Amino acid sequence: MVSILKKEFTSFYSSFLGVGLMLILFLALGLFTWVLEGNLLDFGFAEMSVFFDIIPWFLILFIPTLTMRLFAEEKENQSIDLLKILPISGNQIIMGKILGVFLVILVSLVPTLLYVVSLKVLSIGSELDYSIVVGQYLSLLILAFTLIQISTLASLFTSKQSVAFVVSVFCSYICWEGLMQLKSVIAVNLFDLDYFALKSHFYNLSIGVIRISELVFFLGINLILFKLEVIRFNKILKKRYRIYFL
Repeated sequence: MVSILKKEFTSFYSSFLGVGLMLILFLALGLFTWVLEGNLLDFGFAEMSVFFDIIPWFLILFIPTLTMRLFAEEKENQSIDLLKILPISGNQIIMGKILGVFLVILVSLVPTLLYVVSLKVLSIGSELDYSIVVGQYLSLLILAFTLIQISTLASLFTSKQSVAFVVSVFCSYICWEGLMQLKSVIAVNLFDLDYFALKSHFYNLSIGVIRISELVFFLGINLILFKLEVIRFNKILKKRYRIYFL
């Protein structure tokens, strides 16, 4: 599993496209956080709310660019059969790829800590609440891991990277905010759709108080997604093995 994690991590930074995407993400976040209208300086408070309001939308676009190749590329290049001969289980293969992408996201978020330092230096007469900042970063990492799982599952169901990207973005948006928008369209609500939206749980966690109920929700969602990924991956390998055998 560690070897797969290293492969996915190094393959991203070994290409100009990977480094370019990370720089674009950092610069775009900097523009929205510090320059464009409604930035941190406009509010006059020592808080990172603007940054954490905008970054989930960047992750919805950034993460699918990383995960679209995880399995769709393997199927497209006919190299997925090589995964079957590896001396590790399907669970370890999938988790290795997921953790590789998660490590890329983690490294990409490290430069944003400069925003916290800058805000601390610029704040006069008000103190930055570090407990809230820690809670916001923790909730962001949990959200990123969940979005990676959603996008990985989409990659398993498609054989084209472009299709995997579109499906991943669509599914990520639906799980992030789409269910909340759907609530306003449906005339009769049989159950609270807001509860199943990642957005509501993300902001509940980001207030600086770790709630067990929110952690249980994300844990349950990720376990379900991982189980679906394993089932789909094993089904793909069995299908390809039958075709090869015939």
